[in-house]
Amino acid sequence: MALTRASKTKKVQVLAKELETSTTAIIGTFAKMTVAQDFELRKVVRGAGGKFRCSRTSWRPRPARAPRLRRRSKG
Repeated sequence: MALTRASKTKKVQVLAKELETSTTAIIGTFAKMTVAQDFELRKVVRGAGGKFRCSRTSWRPRPARAPRLRRRSKG
């Protein structure tokens, strides 16, 4: 189902608000992850009291709009 521009804007605003109050964010990709690995990652993050969100790159907020988050190198 395609999202309308209005619904995309609302989702971006909600995600941006969550990022503004976050002290840590891990932004990554699911490339080459198995379903079992994805499930385990979600379980660990939620078990530690974190939130796990998935978003499409087409409506993810830009890092410049989340100034509290600093870009870390891959590793």
